[in-house]
Amino acid sequence: MKYEVQTLTWADGWVNTWSINGDPEYFDTYEDAEFALHELLADINEAYEEGFMADNYDPSDYRIAIVDLNWVDQFDQFFIKRLG
Repeated sequence: MKYEVQTLTWADGWVNTWSINGDPEYFDTYEDAEFALHELLADINEAYEEGFMADNYDPSDYRIAIVDLNWVDQFDQFFIKRLG
């Protein structure tokens, strides 16, 4: 099992929008995901307070979810077979 930070979006609901080189970003522990999220929100808050951003991010637009990557791989393989 891995963890991901999910963002609440208007179109798709809760989605993992975090990526590294175009691939979804996953974390080994809840604490790693929580640290990354807190770091992002602190950086954004600092930019907001210094006047570099018009609006601050709302922490309630984020959550940490557990992900079964075996299921994700099976899901991807299903669509590769169907679309391939």
